[in-house]
Amino acid sequence: HASIVAAAEASSFYSYGWETQLLETCFLAMFLCSPTAPRAHPTRSVLWLFRWLMFRISIGAGLIKTRGGSCWAKKTCLWYHFETQPVPSPASFFFHFLPRPLLSRGVDVDLVVQLYTSWLVLVVGPGRAVRWMRRAGGAMQAGFMVMIAGSGNFSVLNHLTIVPA
Repeated sequence: HASIVAAAEASSFYSYGWETQLLETCFLAMFLCSPTAPRAHPTRSVLWLFRWLMFRISIGAGLIKTRGGSCWAKKTCLWYHFETQPVPSPASFFFHFLPRPLLSRGVDVDLVVQLYTSWLVLVVGPGRAVRWMRRAGGAMQAGFMVMIAGSGNFSVLNHLTIVPA
């Protein structure tokens, strides 16, 4: 896969960054299982690298939106997103006709999940409460990706982002 990515660097397809995310996720996945002890748990360092990957993906997506067009500040992005996205899903038609105030709250949910709850996957400390917070953060990220997959068809990106969550 790395050679395909290297060959595609000059094309517009490579400019999305999904290929780099795929390489990093697959590289980390190689270390989830031990070749000598198949029933062994993943090491903490690999789990933390997956958490760091999830954090970077989510916070990066949120920061791009806050630095991007004014529709995020005006909370109008979802008013037109479902009819203009590259590959709409069958459900996109129904999402497009949701009431505009609800779609504006969807922008709020998007920004909260990507900018604020993404920090939960990095919470450090002993005890059940901290572990629960990390798991809740990962579940929120994964649930958000499922919601995006249901309203649009970003296919590989959504599934690939659920892996580190």
